[in-house]
Amino acid sequence: MDSDSLPDSIKQQLKAGKLDLNDPANTVALLKLNAVVGVTGFFDQDGKLRSVGLQCAFCHSTVGDSFAPGIGKRLDGWANRDLNVGLIVSLAPNLKPLTDLLGVGADTVKKVLNSWGPGRFDAELDKDGKAMRPDGKQAGTLIPPAFGLAGVNLHTWTGFESVPYWNSYVAATELNGSGTFFDARLSNKEQYPVAARSGAYNARGKPDLITAKLAALHFYQLTIPAPTPPSGTFDKENAAQGKVLFDNKANCASCHVPPLFTEPGNNLHSPAEIGVDSFQADRSPTQHVANRTAGGSLDPPERRFLP
Repeated sequence: MDSDSLPDSIKQQLKAGKLDLNDPANTVALLKLNAVVGVTGFFDQDGKLRSVGLQCAFCHSTVGDSFAPGIGKRLDGWANRDLNVGLIVSLAPNLKPLTDLLGVGADTVKKVLNSWGPGRFDAELDKDGKAMRPDGKQAGTLIPPAFGLAGVNLHTWTGFESVPYWNSYVAATELNGSGTFFDARLSNKEQYPVAARSGAYNARGKPDLITAKLAALHFYQLTIPAPTPPSGTFDKENAAQGKVLFDNKANCASCHVPPLFTEPGNNLHSPAEIGVDSFQADRSPTQHVANRTAGGSLDPPERRFLP
């Protein structure tokens, strides 16, 4: 919860332990205050909740725990590594949209969704239908941060194009927004059988409520700087030794060039070039990996030092 959106009366109840956060009525009250980061409640004229929508902040923002665990000042752009997206989706009362799309039963869908775990999401499952890696492990990837993107060409670590592309991709094909998204590469029946069958590669929602917002969203993302780790949250001596290795013997800086720590332009490499397996890269249209380290996220224990 965003502590800046909470009135003093609510804060006092929270401090006194008198606000039951498991009570749906209190959840509705918090939605009315716009205090639940990344979640929007839509209410009718009588104040009854009629629908719920998700924002980019649902996955790409968190809070600093300054007031209480899970309650503090917003940290926009920070990956929400506490969020268990798969578990939340698996609890939906109606999984038919997913079972119909993927052509499997509800038990299989739940097994896949619950395999991801906190902080992970699989944005290609509804395109290529690959539920698991070849070794049987889960196929989701860590939710990426959305800060430190100024000068970075590719948002994701695999070759899925630019930041505006990904914003449109998620809005129209993942969050079910009404708008326009088109990528003919996703119509490839061999690589993306689910997208080709469902038509997700050619979303033409009317009215288009997405396209006009992409420029402002992109601009805001570019203004969020990568955070500086607070003093005391890492070993400065080891970090200094690591920098020497990064700049010299390990040769990292030959590709991850300061100050962006990424290559400008078309910064794609084959998985073999950087010594990783090709599973995730092969799911992208380019089948390559992006050289992107700017915006690397702090782990949850470190973020708790922030306000």
